[in-house]
Amino acid sequence: MSTELQERTAKCANDGDLEGMKAALAEGAWVDHQDAEWLWSPLFWAIYASHQRIVEYLCTMGRADTNLMDKAGKMPLHVAW
Repeated sequence: MSTELQERTAKCANDGDLEGMKAALAEGAWVDHQDAEWLWSPLFWAIYASHQRIVEYLCTMGRADTNLMDKAGKMPLHVAW
């Protein structure tokens, strides 16, 4: 799986691009990929950016792990506003 594909999932999550997220996952992106800097998965980015439709999609259709921890030991719920 390419780094570019994984980076696209983070961008789609942060930008609220649901169709882009669906396409990236259909192409084989890993829903729980964590970036190197913060260890954030697409779910972290979507929650942080308040993109509810992406969050719902990742948790239901994408089956994202809601218990992943980032570098600071926080889980996705901890970054919700």
